[in-house]
Amino acid sequence: MRPISPIFKSAKAEKRMLAVYDEAMKLWPIPYEERDVYTPYGSTHVIISGRNDAPPLILLHCALMTSAIWSPIIEVLSRNYRTYAIDVIGDVGKTVPSNPPTTERDFANWLVTVYEKLNIEKANILAWSFGGFVATNFSIYEPNRVIKLGLLAPFATFVKGGIGFLAGFIPFLIPTRATARFFERKLCYKSNFGFKAHSEILYERFRSAKVIFKVPP
Repeated sequence: MRPISPIFKSAKAEKRMLAVYDEAMKLWPIPYEERDVYTPYGSTHVIISGRNDAPPLILLHCALMTSAIWSPIIEVLSRNYRTYAIDVIGDVGKTVPSNPPTTERDFANWLVTVYEKLNIEKANILAWSFGGFVATNFSIYEPNRVIKLGLLAPFATFVKGGIGFLAGFIPFLIPTRATARFFERKLCYKSNFGFKAHSEILYERFRSAKVIFKVPP
């Protein structure tokens, strides 16, 4: 039985969020396996696609979302890689942060344990926004476990966050569809994610979950 995650405001909120997550996974265009691996920091959820014998590629999503956000490009990525989309600990998703990392070393150790449970010695990493910080931090502490590092707009990793980031706090204070859409427009290159199911994840994240990140970029 899946443990209750402390990130959600209530059991009802968790059930609602996970239903939205599962709905978004219907967009995943190729076969996949879901796995939960134990770490000292909490049970970690991983979505696996691609050939067993392909080189590993770790995917770390942006903050406020889940690994479902990779669905538009997962088919291309999985042609040449065994992809492991990991729900980042401390964020919304199916990872359960029962003992979330409190230091940068802890954050790296969390990913080390995930590697070990998946029998991965070293891997390529593709990471977006807050996931980019997580990947960069991991590369600093565990450089021998990283083959290549791809960073997509890594948040507060090389430059300070802009004032526009403060817009993300509005939906936390007023969690409505309108405020979620407002932040989505600020977040995206276009007006939205392009998929209603992904927009629903963002809205439900503000509505149903708390912020428990303890290691800022």
